[in-house]
Amino acid sequence: MEVFDEMKELEISLQQQVNYSKRMARSIRVIIFIALLFLLILTMFSEWYYGVIIASLIFLIQYFKLVESQRFFITYLKIENKSVVINYYDTNVKRTLIGDLKDFEFKKRLAFLNRSRTPYLLICYKGNSIIKQFELGNWDEVLFKKIVLYDISISTGAQCVKKIEP
Repeated sequence: MEVFDEMKELEISLQQQVNYSKRMARSIRVIIFIALLFLLILTMFSEWYYGVIIASLIFLIQYFKLVESQRFFITYLKIENKSVVINYYDTNVKRTLIGDLKDFEFKKRLAFLNRSRTPYLLICYKGNSIIKQFELGNWDEVLFKKIVLYDISISTGAQCVKKIEP
């Protein structure tokens, strides 16, 4: 990870594995384990089909949360003068977003994943939520705060109101 910070520039470049399948496989093992644990415990103390139903519901809920949290991965972010360049993966599709700084807003938010509060970086472009980068790899809360504080220091006044469309 490389971070370059000056008065008018912020650059973050991450060179690491971004394969969507590997990100999902690593996390899905934990979800399967938790669902099987619930299945085992509930079948011991009640009818087996209650255990299957509840374990399936727990698995599905956690799976959909996982899909949302693993969807995006930002590999490059640069804020320079009045422009922004973001290279990211949406699942396994590489995308680039380039625009004026005044059209962007960076926010640190919290989501409830796996029984805990998980911070993520929300990037809005022209009022629309475009990217949710969760803590993954070198992306962490400290880096999210650095980006948000940088954005606040140059205050754009943009408002992010719409949700990300699949």
